[in-house]
Amino acid sequence: FGFRFFSHFFSIVDCDLTKGEADPTKQANKQATAAAAAAAATLAMGCMGSQIPQAPKEEQQANKRLERELAERQKKEQKIIKILLLGAGESGKSTIFKQMQILYHNGFTEYEKTTFRHVVRRNVLESMQAILLGVARFGYQLGSAEAERAAKFLTDLDPLAPDFWIDDIVDHIDLLWNKGDAAIASAYANRSE
Repeated sequence: FGFRFFSHFFSIVDCDLTKGEADPTKQANKQATAAAAAAAATLAMGCMGSQIPQAPKEEQQANKRLERELAERQKKEQKIIKILLLGAGESGKSTIFKQMQILYHNGFTEYEKTTFRHVVRRNVLESMQAILLGVARFGYQLGSAEAERAAKFLTDLDPLAPDFWIDDIVDHIDLLWNKGDAAIASAYANRSE
């Protein structure tokens, strides 16, 4: 019945009563309006008896919680500043990264501190061993028997061994470096040769 009712509108012709003839513009508008009304009625008739199923409340709450978490993550991600460090090897990229970590991020973890401590200690020992090689290469003589024992102790150590560091190393390096042995100072001064 409803469809026939709306299909009846398709055949309505508007007439201009002053002229006594059909107005094609009004007729086209009337037909378009009738077609839209028919489509709406058909859609309404099909949906009258059915309902769109609603998600259970638990699912809705979980969905809202996830949406909030995603929004929070997005806000945090927008606050992160990303930097691309480019450069040749040994140009200081890692140094800049470590300085930024110290200054702007809560420093280093205990694991990182332990790892860096090992690296720094190895570098200190290797550097003193290189200076002692320079002393021998340039033919310099260490100033005392105590300095000779310290030099022998340091050159016999293997800095690549995992447990090479002992506290006596500090005393021996201090004796050679800070106590003013002229051979060490001369070898260091000529390090670029």
